[in-house]
Amino acid sequence: MSPVILSQLQAVNVKKGETAEFRIGVFTVPGADIQWFRVSKPFKGKNRSVLTVQDARKKTAGDYTALVQNSAGKVMSREVRFVIE
Repeated sequence: MSPVILSQLQAVNVKKGETAEFRIGVFTVPGADIQWFRVSKPFKGKNRSVLTVQDARKKTAGDYTALVQNSAGKVMSREVRFVIE
């Protein structure tokens, strides 16, 4: 069965230096890999349903998405904005 997104990403606003979390809820059989992206560039080694961004800075701001895939298919989350206040 192709992965199904149960809860989409939500936009995040934090102050400089704070920690932010992006969460995606998925249902998948068999298990799935999750690849996170910022401004269409993949994060290496980040493959869990929660992406934690520590010490938020201007360079970590931007648009985030997650690609969820298994042997049966793949689905991309909606794109959300990460803003540093």
